[in-house]
Amino acid sequence: MEKHTSRYKVISENGSILRALDTTTQTQVLIQKHFRRPFLTSAKLKTLITILKTIRHKRILPFICLDENCAIDDSKVYGYAVYECRGTQSLQSYVEGKGKLSESEGRHIIRQLVAGYEELSRCCVVHGNVDPQSVIMVNEKKAEVALWNYGIVDEQAESGCAVLGVQNDIWGIGALLNFMLNGVLIKKESGLFDEASMTQSISFHCLEFMKGCMERKPQMRFTFEEMAAHPFILYNTVKKAKAPNVSFKSTTKFAYSISNLSP
Repeated sequence: MEKHTSRYKVISENGSILRALDTTTQTQVLIQKHFRRPFLTSAKLKTLITILKTIRHKRILPFICLDENCAIDDSKVYGYAVYECRGTQSLQSYVEGKGKLSESEGRHIIRQLVAGYEELSRCCVVHGNVDPQSVIMVNEKKAEVALWNYGIVDEQAESGCAVLGVQNDIWGIGALLNFMLNGVLIKKESGLFDEASMTQSISFHCLEFMKGCMERKPQMRFTFEEMAAHPFILYNTVKKAKAPNVSFKSTTKFAYSISNLSP
């Protein structure tokens, strides 16, 4: 497949996600198609884009622009969010290629993701699209990852860093960990998390971390500070002795059903 535009030459396409060559800079970019809605022209969105362009973090791919004029598919119903491209495949492809990851490797990746999502939250940005395709493997040998496809969501453009949006991002982190360890991608529509469905033995702290992220009531989910200080994240690190004194929410009351675990 090969498509051309005045600026972007599409290399590959996976649903609404495009990998393309920016013919102006001769560099590869990742492009996410978004349906063009009235919020795309709002003043709040312009402010948001200004913020997105200033974010620089090791675990976040830089945002380049929101291009509403490029005619990749000769359609006028889409806006295109463009990000720098590093790495060769998504976390979804990486996990599917390996079948599933060990708890140790899952922890290593989640540590990086927590740092990236926490930085977005610090900048008052909701990711809004937490899934394995929104995580890029920037170094497969070292299992290093970075986030992309962040920020351009309806609720963000209208209300900035909405509390519910952050809590949904945290739910998504739990779902990503479950996907890496269990090979099952839990959809937001179902929210189902069943401990009995785990196909490999995991530690108590790992299970509690997932449950704390995916609590049914958004206000009861972990905060980023609680996630960073959780024993699952701090396992086998020098930070263990310096962890902040956080009172973790009890997750022993969980019943593993669709009614209790949903975003």
